[in-house]
Amino acid sequence: MKSLAIVFLLLHGTSGNGLTLYVAVHGSNDASGLTTQVGSRSGPLAGIEEAIKRATQYHESRKTKPVAIALLDGVYRISAPIRIVRSVSGLPTPPLRIYAVNPGGVRISGGRELTGSRPLRQGEAPRIPLSSRPAVRVFDFSETPFMLHDLRRHGWNNSAAVANTDLYFNERRMRLARWPKSGYAVIAALSAESRKAFYAMPTRPDRLTIDPGIFAVGYFSYDWAMEAMPVLTSKNSSGRIVLSDEPSFPLRIGGRFFLENVPSQLASPGDWVLDAKNGHIFFWPPSDDVSSAEITDAESLITLDGASHVELDGLDFELARGPAIVIRDSEDIRVENATIRNVGGRAIDASGRRIKIVNCRIHAVGDGGVYVSSGDRGTLTPGESVVAGNDIYDYSRWNYSYRPGIQLSGVGNVAERNRIHDAAHMAMKIEGNDNVVRSNEIYDVVQDSSDAGAIYMGRDWTQRGNVISGNFLHDIGVPSRDVRGIYLDDQISGTYIASNYFLRVSKAIYVGGGRDNVIVGNVFIDSAPAMSIDDRGVTWQAEWVSDPNGPLRRNLKGVPYLGSAYGKYPHLRDILGDDVGAPKYNVFRNNAMVRSGCPALGAVSIGTDPWVESSGNVCVNGSGAYFHDANTPTAEGTGIYDVLGTQSSTSLECMTRASEPC
Repeated sequence: MKSLAIVFLLLHGTSGNGLTLYVAVHGSNDASGLTTQVGSRSGPLAGIEEAIKRATQYHESRKTKPVAIALLDGVYRISAPIRIVRSVSGLPTPPLRIYAVNPGGVRISGGRELTGSRPLRQGEAPRIPLSSRPAVRVFDFSETPFMLHDLRRHGWNNSAAVANTDLYFNERRMRLARWPKSGYAVIAALSAESRKAFYAMPTRPDRLTIDPGIFAVGYFSYDWAMEAMPVLTSKNSSGRIVLSDEPSFPLRIGGRFFLENVPSQLASPGDWVLDAKNGHIFFWPPSDDVSSAEITDAESLITLDGASHVELDGLDFELARGPAIVIRDSEDIRVENATIRNVGGRAIDASGRRIKIVNCRIHAVGDGGVYVSSGDRGTLTPGESVVAGNDIYDYSRWNYSYRPGIQLSGVGNVAERNRIHDAAHMAMKIEGNDNVVRSNEIYDVVQDSSDAGAIYMGRDWTQRGNVISGNFLHDIGVPSRDVRGIYLDDQISGTYIASNYFLRVSKAIYVGGGRDNVIVGNVFIDSAPAMSIDDRGVTWQAEWVSDPNGPLRRNLKGVPYLGSAYGKYPHLRDILGDDVGAPKYNVFRNNAMVRSGCPALGAVSIGTDPWVESSGNVCVNGSGAYFHDANTPTAEGTGIYDVLGTQSSTSLECMTRASEPC
């Protein structure tokens, strides 16, 4: 009878504009949810899942008006993701809006508060130093059904997107006890007996015995291939370190790494060790009050599967081990004014059509920021998804490389007016066709990598029609590493790069052997070389070009590039018979370079063959300027403002006096 009464209230207690259900942390699922009066029969519900269930009942009763779920202030703790799925009828559902009554006052948390800590027992965790033992607290789950989630191999060439149990204190992530305490050790010598073993510099301390649960984390070969993997147990003190398996690329002298989850290095406030097998966390808290300690628990926080017309507005998401928000095969989804932080996986992992991620603040996430896969590459049907106006930073804390702040995959999507900064590797990765990246500010990325770019594409002749325009890139990378601004890697072709501004960006635009790339109207200041191109497809990468099973030809076969949809891309249809691998039909036009040198044409063959059309480019290395144009004589002494005109002059003056976008 109670359920019938609730359905009656839902059907008859609504306004002409649809249904609004209220939810409060201290609400009741015996109430109707139609008012904010906690404790009353009409008061708020206790759970978001219950509100979604009632909204579904409302829609299935053939009500076509929108439903809003209004969340009152509080922390909504969940252990499994909230699910919104396709309607039973399969018909498009009326709009569903889930929003915070007070934006910023609602936190959806996958975390578990830690209570009941105890001191170390005699003989427990004997590797923890004697000097640390009085300060260490133990959270003991060994006698409970709750499971801690262990560390596992992750990083390059590993698709795992759900992290281990992580520890937070006062809303800050605590770092697993490690050696060295900061920075990296390096691989000083390789073992002759095994391709998994090496010696480190500095030498591993004698008291650092390799026990179960210790991981090696770092760049064992290339500075763009971070991995984390277990270390085999060892009681010797020779300094030899043996990985559980071979890394993805052969070990190299000079590779950087550190060891984490090392009990003997639990030596200062904030250090902790995870012993998931025995259900223990050993923690030296930064203060005597440990009531603010939490661990990540839920794998994700909200999942939309086959859903449509759903809006999430003004909500905060935190403390998931995997992606905070998962959107699968859904359309007309909008996530707006959200804060996503302190999660182990991606902030948002989305696929579908017309997905909008707007005005969100995303930081302190482990596996990348916003990933959107939208549109059909077979037919080149646009996905019409948008990532706009977001502030994304500190977004690759678990996997350091190839986890961008924004990844656009598919066809016809837009990333605009975002600010992306403070990360170890790339800011954006583009995969697909006809995507637009415009009016974004990117800085302080590629801080821990080499042979990497702030905006990156790679290894596909068919991913064409992408536009990168009007962006402001500044202060990218560190001087000691090989860093690019916009990196068209491994023969990416058919990209249009226009009207971008570069300030203090080495190798600002790099064309890695591709063709049909147009670079026009960009401004470079203190960014040498401004534009570079090489001919790798006919030199060191020629075997890739001819290999029928290599990535380039495999990707070519993967789309109907001979069909009518792909006919709009110049020279693609004939690519295999048109000097395949040669960087033909590239255009460098009307670009201005201030204290950035002139275009670097790379290999000698490019200078002798008409593979780059260069015209109207201006190089300024002081008060004078000259044209860099194969067909135009040098024009000495021309002022930069005369060459660029008033609008570009204003932008140049702004960029040289401040780091804010102009």
